[in-house]
Amino acid sequence: MRAIFTDGKGRWLTTAGAVAVASYSVLRLWPVLLDRGINPLDVFQKTSFVAAAFSVTAYNLRLRVLDVITKVDASTGRIRELCDMARACGMRLTNLVVLFTVTGVGMAAGGLVPSGLQVAPWLAALLSGAFAACFVQFLYIVFAFERLEDFALRQVEETVAKKRVEELFPPAKR
Repeated sequence: MRAIFTDGKGRWLTTAGAVAVASYSVLRLWPVLLDRGINPLDVFQKTSFVAAAFSVTAYNLRLRVLDVITKVDASTGRIRELCDMARACGMRLTNLVVLFTVTGVGMAAGGLVPSGLQVAPWLAALLSGAFAACFVQFLYIVFAFERLEDFALRQVEETVAKKRVEELFPPAKR
């Protein structure tokens, strides 16, 4: 399972499945929850900080990508490829920051909607699906950063090994 998340395989299928299950569950359980005195929209309002935390973390990871890329040895022949990967990663993280932020705001505002309105269960299903999407996407980016960290550590190891070889076998002076 870890390898699937780290490699980013099935990202959209997993997200779509989580959205469908979460949305369906809320719609199906809506009457039962209300009978027990639980308003799902109030629950979403109280947990909206989790989506906000996803947003903050994703933004920090975006900065971490820049930090890692700027510390990579520029003499490597893969610098262009790395910069392109960093740009794509930064754009994806920016999109996720927007998704997480909008979801957090929607969840916070959802508690303002009375549970008796006809639109309330559908709003709860929408918010539940959005939160499920956020959760799955967050897991994928956290595991993807293991791959980035592994790359950065390999770069450091290669640089140190190269310097060590140069110390042991200095280039011949002409």
